[in-house]
Amino acid sequence: MGSSNGSRNIIADEQVSLLGLSLIWLINEAEEALAKRRFTPGEDGSSTIVPLLVCSDDMDLDCTVLVAEQVVAGGTISWIRFGWSISGGLEVGAQTRWISGSQPVEFALEDFHRALEDFAAILADHP
Repeated sequence: MGSSNGSRNIIADEQVSLLGLSLIWLINEAEEALAKRRFTPGEDGSSTIVPLLVCSDDMDLDCTVLVAEQVVAGGTISWIRFGWSISGGLEVGAQTRWISGSQPVEFALEDFHRALEDFAAILADHP
């Protein structure tokens, strides 16, 4: 997925480098399904809290979870702000401590869908 932000750091927090992508790190099937549903773009004009990164040691949504508010608008997906989920498990993101100063990231909706499809195909080939 390309970003309109180039190489600038969108979150100035060292903890981020210690986390794993939720789409491959979650071991609980219900949590994995939730992450996949939330990554999937909603209707135009909608906003969804997406669990992006999780604690790579615990591999669940009850530890450290970085979330993004994902907004769909006019053919783009924007992660408009980032935060640390205070609520865990299947309630991840219901309560979030937003990170001040995080930079938004924007993707073309078509490219985002294609990247999710490609990622799913890679995971299917390497269970």
